[in-house]
Amino acid sequence: VRSAVQAVADASYVYTTTKPKADARKLRQVLLAVPDATAVRDAFAREWANARSARRAGDFGRAFQHLERAHILSQRLTWLHVKTHLGMWHIGWLRRDLRELFGQSTRIFAAALFSRIWVPIGNTGGANVSPLRPMPVPEDLRAILEPERTEFV
Repeated sequence: VRSAVQAVADASYVYTTTKPKADARKLRQVLLAVPDATAVRDAFAREWANARSARRAGDFGRAFQHLERAHILSQRLTWLHVKTHLGMWHIGWLRRDLRELFGQSTRIFAAALFSRIWVPIGNTGGANVSPLRPMPVPEDLRAILEPERTEFV
């Protein structure tokens, strides 16, 4: 927490000292929400297992729904994010869905590069939605991704 507050203070200092005529403003509030990585990985594993079961049963629609939920959970965890897009690519292959295959091919590459930099929160990851569009996070997943919010006023 201390390092996060220091980073905000450093960024504020750099901004106010490097920008011409910058108005210095007081830091009013810092909000931190840090998910429990173990809880996120466990929830991801459940969604991945449910997707695999549905895929093996031939229910590709249900498998893809579980992969969409896994995608929301994995967005900040590079390997799991890439793995989710690989799973979606596989469903696209099984469905012979060229749009999904092409969309997932580009998203696999983007997930490997940008997961730690920026992700559109809540995006379900399928080729049927823009890869840049933030989307609402389901409440049960929000509880895992934002278990506690710490505010400094």
